[in-house]
Amino acid sequence: MQDINAVTMAELEQAIQESINQLGGIDQALSACDRMYSATFRSKPFPLGSLEDFEEMAYSLFLDTAMALFERATGTPAPVNDENDHEDAYMYNYENHLNMAEEWAAKHYPTLENSINAKTLVVDFCNYKGEGDNDIALYCLNKHLPVFTCKADSFNAVI
Repeated sequence: MQDINAVTMAELEQAIQESINQLGGIDQALSACDRMYSATFRSKPFPLGSLEDFEEMAYSLFLDTAMALFERATGTPAPVNDENDHEDAYMYNYENHLNMAEEWAAKHYPTLENSINAKTLVVDFCNYKGEGDNDIALYCLNKHLPVFTCKADSFNAVI
């Protein structure tokens, strides 16, 4: 076995070139890197009740789901916070949109709010390095995302 300190620059360059060629060339290697850097990973599912503030999270998950269903069913997009708009106007429009979504969901999915409880499986999100903002989402809507296991596995999970 060769000592790592004895590896020459030429050998390192050759190893890098072989890795690039294995991916199909420089364009495909850069594309694979872009996919990795922009990928969203998820955790393994866990029960919502394992979180300290799970009751608040349950209501927040209900609102997120209600808005997604409302927007998809009605074609009504969520308000966008445009730099030209006044912050109060955006917040008023957002709250109005949220209220419409909540009323719509109560009418079309009356059991939705109560179905998100301590036993509901959720996941949190992270990037390819395992860094996240502790955003929680329903597992059933995000099970298609790759599971973050370690930084070394992230690249292979998205190429």
